[in-house]
Amino acid sequence: MKKPNYILEELNIVSPIIGKMKKIQPYSVPSAYFENLSIEIIARIKVGKEHAYSLKSPTPFSLPNDYFKNFPVLMLHKAMAIEKKMWTFLKN
Repeated sequence: MKKPNYILEELNIVSPIIGKMKKIQPYSVPSAYFENLSIEIIARIKVGKEHAYSLKSPTPFSLPNDYFKNFPVLMLHKAMAIEKKMWTFLKN
């Protein structure tokens, strides 16, 4: 028994021209592309790390002292303030 293809039926209704187009795969990768892909990615990551560590200029980014230590408390206070505003809005 053949399964109904509802998507194709709908596509033929919405756009008969697209529904009648040949089903081809326009994308391809070279043979054995995935065989060495992980090795190549790891090699590029290692080169990237070496390059990053060799940079002479200091990073342009900075954080306040104890940023990660205080972050959960700051987020909790902000969430509570938003919740308070929400309840105030809902009460009115």
